[in-house]
Amino acid sequence: MVVLSALLLMINNQPPDLVLLAATITFVVTDTIKKAQAWEGFSSTSVLSIGVLFVVARALEESGTIQLGVKYILGNTRSVPLATLQMAVPVALCSAFVNDTPVVVMMMPIVDQWSAKLNIPKQKLLMPLSFAALLGGMCTLIGTSTNLVLQGIVDKDTGPEKVKLDFFTMTPVGAPVALCCCCYMAIFGQWILPDGPNDGGANVDVEQRSYMVCFVVGRSYDGQTLDQLGLTRVPGASLPGVDTERTLQEGDVLEFCCTPRALLALCRQDGLAIRPLDPLHHELGNQRRHRCLIEVVLSHHSPLVGSLVESTSALPLYEAAVLAAHRVRSKDDKFRAGDTLLLEGFPRFDSQHGGSDQFLLCSLVVESTPHRGGHVEDGLRKYGAAIILVAMVSLVAAKVLDIFVASLMAAFLLVGMQCITVNQGFRAIKGRVILAILFCYGLGHALDNTGVTQKIAEGFVTLGKQLGSIGSLFLVFLVCACLSCIVSNQATVQLLYPIVKNMDIPGCTLAQFVVILIMGASSSFMTPFGYQTNLMVWPLGRYAFLDYTKFGAPLTILVGIVSAVLAHYLI
Repeated sequence: MVVLSALLLMINNQPPDLVLLAATITFVVTDTIKKAQAWEGFSSTSVLSIGVLFVVARALEESGTIQLGVKYILGNTRSVPLATLQMAVPVALCSAFVNDTPVVVMMMPIVDQWSAKLNIPKQKLLMPLSFAALLGGMCTLIGTSTNLVLQGIVDKDTGPEKVKLDFFTMTPVGAPVALCCCCYMAIFGQWILPDGPNDGGANVDVEQRSYMVCFVVGRSYDGQTLDQLGLTRVPGASLPGVDTERTLQEGDVLEFCCTPRALLALCRQDGLAIRPLDPLHHELGNQRRHRCLIEVVLSHHSPLVGSLVESTSALPLYEAAVLAAHRVRSKDDKFRAGDTLLLEGFPRFDSQHGGSDQFLLCSLVVESTPHRGGHVEDGLRKYGAAIILVAMVSLVAAKVLDIFVASLMAAFLLVGMQCITVNQGFRAIKGRVILAILFCYGLGHALDNTGVTQKIAEGFVTLGKQLGSIGSLFLVFLVCACLSCIVSNQATVQLLYPIVKNMDIPGCTLAQFVVILIMGASSSFMTPFGYQTNLMVWPLGRYAFLDYTKFGAPLTILVGIVSAVLAHYLI
């Protein structure tokens, strides 16, 4: 009853970490599980590895390594199938070695702009982007945190049949599955996925706190139009009164109306250079990784009020430079009380000036470290981070180091190379995700201790003997895939492993079932809330709920069939 209640609460979007904690406490109080079983996850190096890999992924994102890897692979084509393949294959490959969430986060604006450049509806590419990341996670041990959770469970299992999950244990099944599914998405996506205009930033309503920001066009954008470059489709940004078919020339100045997030996205464009309002912006110094964006509203007491925008700098006063202002103005205007300004400075600005009577409002923009590019050391960091990633993967694959030690070393080196700060590294660790994983251990033990897993296993055995070994593998996959669409992937493997380890089907081994669990847990294709990357592309692509079901259900069946056959013959 407690397990069913927990599942229903998570289906209804209740926080899984709190639900699972409540369930675990209930099991301990009622003596269903022992305390050691309830908190077993806190001693798991696999769970610790997940936290460290969040830091590694954030460092790769900040250094530009992820974007660099895809930049040279995406090409130019007018064909939806070819565009889908060109996008899905490198994303799946990248996701096999980097956590899928930051891969999708990095790729969403790239795919949005790329689709505009190719004149292909972004709806044809954004859902395959999320699914490709999930497929890549099936291919290696570090492809997704679910695999590491399952490794921790398997390593602690003291049963008679011992299974060893190595770096590439699932690759013989996962890689062909990923390739087949990329072909499916390329062939059928053009018909099943909805059509829609690329209606990004040009048509969206501007948020209340948006700013007028000038950018100078660089040489790499010379001779191209705004529409081709996708600059009219950056979420949260617009170009009021500008012809989208206008051909740009080096040195042109574009005035965007954009939110702070959109400004950061525009700053990542290689062919654009921001022109800040503050004439002394360049004197902020070299501590770019420590900077952030700050929103302030000037009061009557601010020394900036009444001074000319063109000739006034906030740097000597606040150790921060004015990037942009909310009110439309030229540099001949003067600052006024009530003006909302966007500053670039340091986090200490809030403690030093937040309570000052010079500002009516002071707010730091969360996770707003400005883009670092254009310097030699930036390029070195980008390629150095790629080398560290390859070294980490190689050491784990060669069994020289376990995943926890290797990822810890990689994180230490990436922080030492100044790819991210220590504070950014700690903020990258998703604490509530880790807690949800930790509290899943008690749930699995409760099902095992009460005999529920044994009863379900007996039901699977009875049905499996009629279906045969491949049919049994497919049945386990289907249950796993459906469950992963409504609860977390980690909870899914925690629930189902105690069941499959008790199944005795002729022709099936525990190793085969473990690989099938990996395939099924990452097959969250049928609902938008099945996985966080599905949720991320949902609003940007303006998908309907049933779009996921129509496109994801056949994909799930395909993954199940191919996985069951390959696991039977190759594992």
